[in-house]
Amino acid sequence: MEHFIKISFFLFMLLVSYFLGTKIAQHRKFYFLQFRNNRYGAIDGLRGYLAISIFVHHFMLTWVWKNTAHWYRPQEIYFQNIGIVGVMIFFMITGYLFTAKILSDKGNTNWIKLYKSRIFRIYPLFIFILFMITLVIFTQEQYQSNINFSLLAEQYSKWILFHGGNIHTHNHTSLIIAGVDWTLKYEWLFYLSLPILAFTLNLNKWFTILLIFIGIYLFSQDYKIFSFNTIHLLFFIIGGITAYLYSTTKDRFAFIQSNIISGLAIILLISSLIFKDIYAPLPILFISLFFVVIALGNTMFGLLEKKSSILLGEISYSIYLIHGLIIYILFSYFNVIDLTSISSIEHTYMFPILIILIIACATLTYLYIEQPSIKLGKKVFYKK
Repeated sequence: MEHFIKISFFLFMLLVSYFLGTKIAQHRKFYFLQFRNNRYGAIDGLRGYLAISIFVHHFMLTWVWKNTAHWYRPQEIYFQNIGIVGVMIFFMITGYLFTAKILSDKGNTNWIKLYKSRIFRIYPLFIFILFMITLVIFTQEQYQSNINFSLLAEQYSKWILFHGGNIHTHNHTSLIIAGVDWTLKYEWLFYLSLPILAFTLNLNKWFTILLIFIGIYLFSQDYKIFSFNTIHLLFFIIGGITAYLYSTTKDRFAFIQSNIISGLAIILLISSLIFKDIYAPLPILFISLFFVVIALGNTMFGLLEKKSSILLGEISYSIYLIHGLIIYILFSYFNVIDLTSISSIEHTYMFPILIILIIACATLTYLYIEQPSIKLGKKVFYKK
């Protein structure tokens, strides 16, 4: 019964998110969405739900953290896996989009423009989040004295390079944002490898396929190289393979847009959430097949092409970066509710309320940080 209630509140939260997205999409600030044809098909409509799923994962982790003093997996395997799956698919999306771009550029990629666009897209909001982390740390009384500025410069340098760590004397600084910064170093590692990818794609077809299979085998072994675990790089490859599949054989996959395939894909996704080892080959296969179906145009019964879903996807980076900050400010900084005094099931009652606050804040950071930065980046790029 407890699992039924928790899952019900999760689904209710998704419903709340959808209707809130519908209302926000009608605002004049998002009027441009009315005229936009989905740039990347159903992928645009998927991102928001991925970010929301990661929020759920981290909110459940927060209850465990408060009650055990350890940032450790929640009791429910599906709430543990739902956040990991969200990150997996985000990596697949990145692999898909940039491989598709390289393929469409046909050897004429403007690398300077590409990397500048990534800087304008990723860093402005991240720097704002880093500023908020700083405010949280230095407005707490115990962190106001004995400042080592040399050490601070080194600590902030690590954050700028997405390698995190503690700031000043604050232990577990990354938990202020639920530790989401770790994924950005993988994103940038992939961006920096794009010239190599472009070179590889221009090699003999069968040699390229051989290299891909070697990469899949090596990365799936999950080696530790410096601060990177290779298993995460596997998902970029899966996204890249999907992009290649779409670019070469897209006309053969019209059947994938059927409702039957939608149902099967959802079954695969749900099935992946109950595995104890989400990084085992079978759940990765299930998740990959779900992503392939979306990338090849399936809209999940039309849900992912709705303006509400597109809106949530548009602000998904903000949802992803700020949800942990909001959780921390509410339950660690101000301690509005003592999470040690409520049960895990009572904890889930707050899903719908928190998602309203998170989406509202994400909308503001998108409008006043992300969107202006993206526009500024385009002006820089296209200025003659």
